[in-house]
Amino acid sequence: MNQLNIKRNSKIFISLLFFILLVFIIPSKHKQDLPLIIDLQQIRSRGKLIATTENNAIDYFIYRGQPMGFQLELLQWFAKHIGVKLELILSNDKSQAISKLINHKCDIVAMDVINNSNAAIVFTIPYAYTRQVLVQRKPPGWQYMSKDSLEKLLVRQLYQLRGKTIFVPVESFEYYKNFSNFLTFGYEPVFFSKVAGMDSWELIALVASGEIDYTITNEFTANLNNMFFKDLDFKTVLTPPHPLTWAVRRESSILLDSLNSWIKYISKTHEYKILCLRYLKNQSYSRMLKNAYFPLKGGKISPYDKEFKKLSKEINWDWRLLASLVYQESRFDTGYIGLGGAMGLMQLMPITAQNYNVDSNSTTLENLKAGVRYIKWLDKHYEDIYDANERIFFIIAAYNVGHGHIDDARALAKKYNHNPNIWYGNVETFLKLKSKPQYYQDPLVKSGYCKCNTVSKYVEEVIQRYKHYVNVTTKKY
Repeated sequence: MNQLNIKRNSKIFISLLFFILLVFIIPSKHKQDLPLIIDLQQIRSRGKLIATTENNAIDYFIYRGQPMGFQLELLQWFAKHIGVKLELILSNDKSQAISKLINHKCDIVAMDVINNSNAAIVFTIPYAYTRQVLVQRKPPGWQYMSKDSLEKLLVRQLYQLRGKTIFVPVESFEYYKNFSNFLTFGYEPVFFSKVAGMDSWELIALVASGEIDYTITNEFTANLNNMFFKDLDFKTVLTPPHPLTWAVRRESSILLDSLNSWIKYISKTHEYKILCLRYLKNQSYSRMLKNAYFPLKGGKISPYDKEFKKLSKEINWDWRLLASLVYQESRFDTGYIGLGGAMGLMQLMPITAQNYNVDSNSTTLENLKAGVRYIKWLDKHYEDIYDANERIFFIIAAYNVGHGHIDDARALAKKYNHNPNIWYGNVETFLKLKSKPQYYQDPLVKSGYCKCNTVSKYVEEVIQRYKHYVNVTTKKY
């Protein structure tokens, strides 16, 4: 009888165990297999919008140390509109950018994606329209020709392209292959050659150098390059206007609706028209092209890149981080005099400058060296912060407001059970509180009152600009 009970109980236990597995384990496996959906709610929850755009002289670039560009500013506007920060990923390969979008590496592709029929993506309403134009070299001696003579030597009619080879980026090849069929009409075809790993900006440079004869680009890119490459012609229009849009994943329906509503509103504003004039109509570029630090002329960050690269080794910093700090201090203006008599590129206060044997008569290099020595001292001062990335936040903050106030904030953080070696959400918080009597009158505080609300913004701007500098120096034009 006992054996029967044992067997009966064993069967009941096994059945119960199987039921538990069925209810809890198997459904959880199915949950893991569900597709990942990132829509507007998830973007707001994580606090940042991730977008992919191109590094070129219209969409996103650095000019005199400052991040600029049509897509950058438009994306910043939208990120602010939905209440999040913007994180940029650069890709000058449109197919790669779409792949990042589909694989949830970004939320938006902000570039001219021509005729992409991938079922996993959808497009916003247009924010602008453009046409495709032919890029060709003018003949030698064109400067001395009459207008009529020059026109006879250039391709102005589509049939003149039959039998010619036009080089295009690989991701645009299918679009232009259809265009080739349209041009043929039973005659000699137009040949399109796809070029992997190169975008239209680079192909334009190849036409200018004589390595290829023809490529195609949009009117906005053509207008800018026309100011730079005087030996090239961009006047032959090949296509009707086509819409410029952003791409999102098909399942991000709320994000798409939000973008469409926002684009519909913003495109009617005065601010948007100014943005288009500045970048798409190129009204600002004639002055900028004269500067050696415009992206089409080398893409340097500043006149002092060489010095930054050399001196940054003394503090084990990326040279672009040092450049970002210097820009924050002086905008690369050697003659800038700040509050309290701060001087030079590094904006050293008189007492700090005196400690490093520099003054207003010192050379730019001497001022830079003194500033780097001060950073080195701060690095030593915060050597108890073992995480190198965290220590950089403290150094940048101390460079802005002085190490005394940072030391006070660390002491307060420790007193109130926060981590004195972590900047965000810890020491940063107590630095902001140093304007309140409860905190600046604390016996632990040695440097007294400080209205330090701007320090956090200072640190954030240096770090974000540094990321922009890293972005644009990974590819040169």
